[in-house]
Amino acid sequence: MVRVTPPRPLDITSVFPELAGLSATAVRLHPRPGKPTEWDSSVGGPILWPPDEPWPTCQLDHGPFDQVEISSPADIRETRRLLEAAASAHRSLTEQEQDELEDNLEDHRARSCDSPDELEFPLLPLLQIHAPDVPWLEMPHGAELLQVLWCPLLHDQTDSPSNGVGAPWISVRFHLDIDPLTLFTPPAPQLIEYDWFVPEPCALHPEPVTEYPQPAALDRGLAQRVEQWERDEYGSAEGVGTYERVFATAPGWKLGGPPQSSFGDERAAILCVCGAPMRYLCTVPSCEWDAGTVSWAPIEDVGLTEVRPGERRASEPTCVRVGDSQRLRIFVCPADRDHPVRSDIVV
Repeated sequence: MVRVTPPRPLDITSVFPELAGLSATAVRLHPRPGKPTEWDSSVGGPILWPPDEPWPTCQLDHGPFDQVEISSPADIRETRRLLEAAASAHRSLTEQEQDELEDNLEDHRARSCDSPDELEFPLLPLLQIHAPDVPWLEMPHGAELLQVLWCPLLHDQTDSPSNGVGAPWISVRFHLDIDPLTLFTPPAPQLIEYDWFVPEPCALHPEPVTEYPQPAALDRGLAQRVEQWERDEYGSAEGVGTYERVFATAPGWKLGGPPQSSFGDERAAILCVCGAPMRYLCTVPSCEWDAGTVSWAPIEDVGLTEVRPGERRASEPTCVRVGDSQRLRIFVCPADRDHPVRSDIVV
């Protein structure tokens, strides 16, 4: 199904003409529950993988494991299915469904791991993009296939490139010719810290939108004028932030957009280990929109009401959450595809 972003309330470049030269195309991915295959672009779906290539594992330190659930993606998705089926039918769980849930909870109850040093931590498929599905953007290094995986365990912010979320890992492939008879089934993680590390399989409905730099990335003089305009146009302090929420940055899962920096000064480039300024690649969000960004809700989703407990909201199709309703931004090196990615978490 097509997803269309409503037009902005006004052309912001008519107010600030200099923004026209700072604009960039971003692609909103609009994930929605579906049954994608390895041959589709998706969030949380199966991905193409050469059967003779080792599946990546997380090499960062993990533990302690006292409160980590022993679980699997399949079990977590089955629990969601039971809860959502009951909620959509406006009924309580049946006795049989309650027994299934209790069995799952019993099986996956948090417990200590006797031999954590012997465990491997296979990564979970998070995002797969086939280049023809996003013709508005140039893929990193001319890739035909882009894949993002992450670890299903939290990481200490002091030693993790993901600042406390599952460390992301990027695969950039120029060409992948795989026989359908040799499709690879990746290993499932033995430990999953939170169920929101496990994305629900979602098909994508890519849509290009125009974005502008965030206020902190603007020239100081322009940023001050933008803030004054917000106060004048939308009223006192309540209007501050309107430019960012309504005009500059689309929420949700997306690729590309204006170069976005972080780690302190927004105007300073994020540097790779090789010294090259890194390229902002994609955003992994906690939701597609919230109360502050509801103007970006696709026309097809406007007016959807709140759901019952256990039922999935239209704004939370993937079941992924980053921290406390935050966003994970991923950056890649434009000079060398094999250099490590960096990421940060922003509100």
